Amino acid sequence: MADQPPGSDRHETSRRQVFLAGAGALAGVLGLGTLASFQFLSPWERRRAEDRIVVGYPEDIPPDGILLFPSSNIMVGRHADGYFALSTICPHLGCVVRWIEDEQRFHCPCHGSKFEMDGKVLNGPAVKNLPPLELAVDDQGRLVVDRSS
Repeated sequence: MADQPPGSDRHETSRRQVFLAGAGALAGVLGLGTLASFQFLSPWERRRAEDRIVVGYPEDIPPDGILLFPSSNIMVGRHADGYFALSTICPHLGCVVRWIEDEQRFHCPCHGSKFEMDGKVLNGPAVKNLPPLELAVDDQGRLVVDRSS
């Protein structure tokens, strides 16, 4: 190293400082990448702010029929035993299932799973039924679906 005159502002960076700065930058990038991965892999319905959804009055649901709420990924159905609500998110890998009116079944467009109207799995690769959701009647007599459970 050459001697520097007194009062000189010249500062030399050591290899150690360069290494530590690079290691810090790498750790920051890896940390942000990990956080982004967790957000990407978390289920969509859990990221929605609105968990309680008013879907209408009981008489709005046709007997032995369903009403779809695509923007909320839910459906509400009615059969002889009463009313029920299901998530339209396939339990296999999280795709949104579609209602096929002619067959009276849900189909997953991603991997071909099929579900009955009440959410029971007919064939896979899904091995679980469509997730049930809590359904209640509010003070005004409206059906309310709670997606937080």
